[in-house]
Amino acid sequence: MMCENDPNEFFFSNIALDSGVQPIFVIQPQATVTINDDAEPECLPIEVGYEFSVYTTTEGIGVETLCAVVMNFPGGSPRPFTINATTEDGSAVSGDDYVGVVDVPLMFQVGDDRVCHDVVIIDDDDCETPFEDFFSNLEYGSGDMPIIITRDRTRVIINDTAEPECEPITVGYNPATYMTTETSGSVTLTVRVFSHPGGAPRPFTLVVNTQDGTATVADDDYVPVDGEIIQFNAGDVTQTHTITINDDDECENDPNENFFSNIALDSGIPDITVTVPRATVTIDDTSEPECGQTSVFVNDTLTGDPLLTVSDLDQPHRGAW
Repeated sequence: MMCENDPNEFFFSNIALDSGVQPIFVIQPQATVTINDDAEPECLPIEVGYEFSVYTTTEGIGVETLCAVVMNFPGGSPRPFTINATTEDGSAVSGDDYVGVVDVPLMFQVGDDRVCHDVVIIDDDDCETPFEDFFSNLEYGSGDMPIIITRDRTRVIINDTAEPECEPITVGYNPATYMTTETSGSVTLTVRVFSHPGGAPRPFTLVVNTQDGTATVADDDYVPVDGEIIQFNAGDVTQTHTITINDDDECENDPNENFFSNIALDSGIPDITVTVPRATVTIDDTSEPECGQTSVFVNDTLTGDPLLTVSDLDQPHRGAW
């Protein structure tokens, strides 16, 4: 069951007189027998190639198996042969996204209809955008010809969108309204990851900027924030930032002035949505000493010039009237 190098081998058969009454002449003493091996299965061309032209995998799978198959012999290869597999970078890079291979032998034995090889896929905890790919190529290694590699190249797509590090993240202020006083000195605002109770699946940063309302920077009501960075690391559920509140010793015409704090995505893989981008901070000035109630009454029990007594909170003041 071997395919000969010479597809038309031959041998001879000779005859000679052994016995009998003369004269007997052997006029054609030799016959030539030619063996035509071309039509035998072991000599027919073998068509082999990757089973699929495209494989789709994920980082979390760990290993992707690529198979070469004999395409024209349902019962498997009629003779042994070897082909070699070598990977090639696409947008995915060997060593970062997968472990490349060079000249991996795929050895077919008689009857084998497929031989496979593995490629390790690296889970790098980074969300790629959104797919990366690499290629694997086949070439002849050894064995009786003819071997025809009909699909000598396959593409492997690494789909990272299903990995936790690529899941959409929603984030925002929680709560979105804050009440403070001038004498508090500051107010602390909380930003929360809403989509993942266990914390952010990947790092990202937000940028903070404040905006005047009825409370203004010009009136020295608060210290503005311009471009402060909030860093979320993987696993963080909340982060906070603090804004300084100024005590201006004045009773405001509006006892409840407000301003706003806004957050936006600064950096990070897409699919991060800021669903509550604004918080409102109200400064309650009514409880400040400068805004306390003042009562005025005339104490006419005193002798001499009339006097005016002013009571501001618990601190009496006396003045001429």
